[in-house]
Formats: sequence, structure tokens, C-alpha cells
Amino acid sequence: MSDVPTSAPPAFRPRLIDLNADLGEGLPWDAAILPEITSANLGCARHAGTPDDVRRTLEAIARQRDSHQPGATPTLRVGAHPGHPDPDHFGRRVLPITPQGLRDLLLEQTHDLIAWAGEFGLTVAFLKPHGALYHQILDDPDLVDTALDVAHLLGLDLVGMPHTPLFERATRRHPALRVVAEGFVDRRLTSQGRLWPRSQPGAILTDPEDIARQIEDLLTRGVETLCVHGDRPEAVELARWTRQVIKRSGWQVGWPTPRQTSDATPIPLPSPKA
Repeated sequence: MSDVPTSAPPAFRPRLIDLNADLGEGLPWDAAILPEITSANLGCARHAGTPDDVRRTLEAIARQRDSHQPGATPTLRVGAHPGHPDPDHFGRRVLPITPQGLRDLLLEQTHDLIAWAGEFGLTVAFLKPHGALYHQILDDPDLVDTALDVAHLLGLDLVGMPHTPLFERATRRHPALRVVAEGFVDRRLTSQGRLWPRSQPGAILTDPEDIARQIEDLLTRGVETLCVHGDRPEAVELARWTRQVIKRSGWQVGWPTPRQTSDATPIPLPSPKA
């Protein structure tokens, strides 16, 4: 992927944008992508991968943390990425789910990740549902409220697409809860800002210049984090390209603001699945 011309004025002070990737899904390049991102969305061994796959990625994150100079603040945040337990379809098939079913799914899978992360001295900072579940939540007010309630209960930020009911309902339901606006660098958007279905031709962006234009557009839409899909074979190269476009657009990769801690008391954790 070649250089892109800078579009930022010389005196412009760089702003910060988070860069996240979906990891822990049993693919071999997780460790290689970690230096390129600032947030890691860890699958919970239901839609893809195994507990050992997740632990290997957490171990790599811990090694990166330990490589920092003494006193330095690690920049990589860990988030839970729970999805439908449907590995044959990588969690990308819509399955029926009730608000109670969603609550149980999010709590169980996130609790497992919190426990696995704790084995390496890591904490979980945010919740980002995976695949079909991510979009089902955005489209159903009852599911939106359930996801907000779970994030509030666990004291986690919640990641979702901007300009959806998620943000409006969060303001009313849990004003102290931080909801993080996300954009996708490698997925084509509809005129309403939603993702094209993967079944449609052109839904997945592959041309570097198309991806650069998408990133530049997303930077104007108020998003706080950009997602690189970690299951693409070229995920590491795509993350590097994304960083380059961000920088040449007058931005820097980094978490935009300190995380706001929910006033909820985290509930006790059950034993994780092996």
C-alpha cells in the first residue's frame, strides 16, 4: 500500500483516534497486529476460537505491556467481544435472541474474558458485541437497553455505531456510561451510515485508495475508534495502512480521552469455561 498525500494543514494539531481489531479468534497473526492498534476486542471463545486461543492473545498483550519502560502507561486496551455461539458462521448469522437471552450471553462471555485476562494481570475496559449480534442490538430498543444495562453493571464502556438509538437511549438510561462511536475502515457504508450486508458485492473494501477515502470520511463523522477486522489475512498490513492514513490526515492513533468509570459495582464473577 503506497503513501497518500497529507491533507492536514501544517499548523494543525493532531487529534487522537483509537484503532481497534477483533482478535482471539484462532488466527495466527494476532501478536503481529498488536503494535499497530490501541484497543483489542477479544472474542470469548463462542463465535470463533478456543479459550486457549484467547489466552495466547492475552499473553501476547501482557508481553507488550511488560516491554514498556518502567513507569510508562501501556496504550493497549482490552475489550470483550461476545457473539452468538455459532462458529460455523463465525457469529455473523442472525439468530433469535430475547433481552434476557442477550443479558445472559453478554454476562457469561464477558465474565469469562475478565477471568482469563486476570490470569495475565490484565483488565477489561469495554464491551463490543460481535458480528450479527452487534447489529441486532443497534436495531432493537429492548436489546439496546439490555446491552446498556450490562455495560453499566460491569463498569465497562460500550462500543457501537454512531447515529443509532444506542447513543440516544444511553443518554437517558445511563448518563454516566461512556458509549464509544465506532467506524469500520474496510466495510462500505450505506447513505445512512450503516454497513452494507456482506452478501452484497463490494461490501468489503479491498482497494487501498478506497480504504483511505473511507478512513478520511470517518474522521469527519465524529467516530472515536476505527475497526480493522482481524480475520482478514491482510489484517496486519491493513492496520499499518490505516495508521498511515490517519497520520497523514492530521490525526494520531491513541485513545482520545480518559475512560469514564461507571458508578456501578461490578457483580461477582462465576468460574470461566475451561
